[in-house]
Amino acid sequence: MVGANKGYLKTSGSSKRLRFVMDGYDATDETVPPNKVIFDSQDIGTLSVLEVGSYTWLNVKDTGGMVKVRTWNYGFCPLCLFQWSTADDSYTWRTNIQFCEEAGADQLIKVAMDGIYVSAIFSYFTVYPRFDLFWTAFGIDARDGS
Repeated sequence: MVGANKGYLKTSGSSKRLRFVMDGYDATDETVPPNKVIFDSQDIGTLSVLEVGSYTWLNVKDTGGMVKVRTWNYGFCPLCLFQWSTADDSYTWRTNIQFCEEAGADQLIKVAMDGIYVSAIFSYFTVYPRFDLFWTAFGIDARDGS
């Protein structure tokens, strides 16, 4: 991008702001995807939170495949932390960090460029009347080699 500022130090409100972005992006553009920002003094968290969400699935049935429970369009596949529980508490607060990958036959949760999918193939899901899924999506691209 010609004329793009890779970074800056300037007064922002009553304090100084230091911000750097990756090649091809302009530091003065506030719409730069979070995973392309190298450092921003107004957001110094290592893993910036994009969203926190939940999904309650009642009367889980075997659909024979993956079911989309959240749609997004961040422009990258965010690293996600999941917790889930079932109505009878036999699977209460299981925690899983999920990277972006294609769904396999044994995969419970899939994080993709377009959202979150849950497998309804697993036999233990078909016996529970309720499944609660909670997630935190972070502003870091979870794909290998990104």
